[in-house]
Amino acid sequence: MKYLILIILMSFLAIVVYNMAGWIIISSEISSFEEAKALYTGCYPQFMRSAAKITLLNMVLSALAGIGLIKLQHVYGKAASGMLRLLAWFAFFLAVWQTFSLL
Repeated sequence: MKYLILIILMSFLAIVVYNMAGWIIISSEISSFEEAKALYTGCYPQFMRSAAKITLLNMVLSALAGIGLIKLQHVYGKAASGMLRLLAWFAFFLAVWQTFSLL
C-alpha cells in the first residue's frame, strides 16, 4: 500500500513539473504572451482552459504531494527519509511558485 501511495504522490509531482515545463517551452518559442497563453491553454480540455484553473490545479497537486511525502517519511525509515524530504520541499517550492504566478 505504501508503494501505491508513493506512486500517486510522485505522479502528482510529475504532472506539475510537466505542466510547468510545457509553459516554459511554449512561452520561450512564442514572443507574444497572449499567443503563448492561448496555445498553452489550448492543450487542455474545454472545461480547464483557464490559466487560473490550471494554476490552481498545479498548486493543489504540488501541495498534496508535499504533504504526502512528509507523512511518508516515517513509513520508509531513515534510508529514504532524506530523499522524501527533498522531494517534499521541491513540491512546496512549486506550490509557492504557482501561488505567486496567480498574483
